[in-house]
Amino acid sequence: MGLMRNLVDVYDALYASSNVNLPMIMSHSEQNAHIEILLNEEGKLLNAKLVDKEDQSTLIPVTIDSSTRTNAIEPHPLFDKLQYIAKDLVNHIRVDTITDKNKKDWITSNEKYFSQLNDWINYVELNEDNEKYYSSKEVLKRLLPLKTYLVGNDIISDLAIYGIIELDSDGYVKENPKDSFVRFKVHNASDDDRINYNKDVQKSFQKYFESKLADENICMITGELQKLTTKHPKRIRHPADGAKLISSNDSENFTFRGRFIDSNDALSIGYETSEKAHNALKWLIHNQSTREGETIFLSFSINNEKFPDPFGYVIFEDEDAKYDVTDKIFADMLNRAIKGYSEKLNPDSFIVALILDSATPGRLSIVFYRELLGSTFLQNIKQWSEKTSWELLMYDKDSKTTYYRFSNPLPIDIAKACYGSKISDKLLKSTLERLYKCIVDGDVIPRDLLETIKQRVSNYEGIGGFEWEKTLRIACAMFKNYYELREKEGYDLSLDRSIKDRSYLYGRLLAVADWIEQGVLLKDKESRATNALRYMNAFSNRPFKTWTTIKSAILPYEIKQNEYRDDYDREFEEIMSNFNINDFENDRPLSGKYLLGYYHQRNFFRKRLDERIAAKKLKENSTSDTEENNDN
Repeated sequence: MGLMRNLVDVYDALYASSNVNLPMIMSHSEQNAHIEILLNEEGKLLNAKLVDKEDQSTLIPVTIDSSTRTNAIEPHPLFDKLQYIAKDLVNHIRVDTITDKNKKDWITSNEKYFSQLNDWINYVELNEDNEKYYSSKEVLKRLLPLKTYLVGNDIISDLAIYGIIELDSDGYVKENPKDSFVRFKVHNASDDDRINYNKDVQKSFQKYFESKLADENICMITGELQKLTTKHPKRIRHPADGAKLISSNDSENFTFRGRFIDSNDALSIGYETSEKAHNALKWLIHNQSTREGETIFLSFSINNEKFPDPFGYVIFEDEDAKYDVTDKIFADMLNRAIKGYSEKLNPDSFIVALILDSATPGRLSIVFYRELLGSTFLQNIKQWSEKTSWELLMYDKDSKTTYYRFSNPLPIDIAKACYGSKISDKLLKSTLERLYKCIVDGDVIPRDLLETIKQRVSNYEGIGGFEWEKTLRIACAMFKNYYELREKEGYDLSLDRSIKDRSYLYGRLLAVADWIEQGVLLKDKESRATNALRYMNAFSNRPFKTWTTIKSAILPYEIKQNEYRDDYDREFEEIMSNFNINDFENDRPLSGKYLLGYYHQRNFFRKRLDERIAAKKLKENSTSDTEENNDN
């Protein structure tokens, strides 16, 4: 259907729902106000104050020109900067501090502001047929006091009285306040003094501005007759964003010439369509997008239905057991979560997934765009969660402790695992874009990312400690994704003794050597990397030659493993018996399966150790109970 059409549907669906949080109304925008002035119904000043930073965001009516203004003099219809609303500003500026052009621009700004305000008021007074849309009486009760005050008073002097602007002894401002944005309230019998939030005022401006637009024509987005516009909003990602999604300013080169007579023949968009689509997009970005710098990752349902975020966890948000999740528990929780989403989605619902980024400061690009059936989208999310799940090492910031949890790693954790925590913003952004496409399209993780993380994990001494362990587990999750989706090979957390793959077997050998030496180091209370980990990088590139070095280095530690030496010898024999002799002596680099083999073998040892410790404690407790009974 296209992004713009979908956004219009989202806007209409939200306003047709009982949702309290709604997109911006048409012909309005948000602006940070610095000063607030309170008037009575006669236009008399009651109070003036500076606006607290957390309360500065202000809804204001805007025209197409004022909402897109840069250097042009285009006033907002109601609230604006002092340059526009203060007719006496030039009288409070020392002549030697401004140019003739500045003075002329300020006078022009003020004239245009009052001309537009008067025109709006006249429209309300003369068009009685609009009473079905708004109450003229309620509108004028708010606009006329504002006009009365601004025409009959020196706003700069009034602000100085309240200490908002500082004047010297000659009545000149010490600092030019022309860019200070001012909003107004009119105190009356209503519950809300805010002019801009009055529904009658809002609707009257919408009808007034609609009357100023060009004749109706076909909107190519909706196919309806609408008032057309060639200018479209900015401030899409945040209030300071100058990038536009749609821009048409080619009035000299005429890129449509030779194909169309007029630019509207090439593309014609209705003002209502543009307003609805852009306001819906702003709302979606603010409420349910993932941001990385200026890049936006967004997915939404046309009917505003709930579904999992591709960049988040499908489960765990409200789960109490998130710290004790095994692979079986994870699978059950995931199935229940996906089933819950599926039951709430209509069969014909579809999801839009896109990435927005600014190619230049003034242009917003759609880097990636997909429309998928809701069922397909959920299936791809489920596939990503299942195929990229592993026993991950997590860190709890509150308790400052680590714990294990079976889950899929977040894309941002994958990016940092591949390139380190100091990854550049540009590389992080491009990596997240690629991972987002993998998740949404149900594709495998790119090979270059797999190669990158394999090399990084193989360099233990370049990472070390918690970070290395975390990266190893993320690497296993990534390789699980690749091998299960691309080569249809299943991998879980258990050691698979039937696998005869050369890389997998070499990984197992490395784990045995690592475990033997690590056990002795722990007994001797030494804290250093084992020979297996120190040689890991060389081992991954030249396994046959490096294994000879590692095996020789661990001989002294094997001797010290008196109690379990036979167990380790049996492991070595079992692994070697699975090798094809030609594979073992081949010195070509190992694939990512060596990390899976390493992890599986090490995990086997860890579980066996836990069982032995548990059995030992049980025996000790049993002996202690027997002795106690004998004493009694």
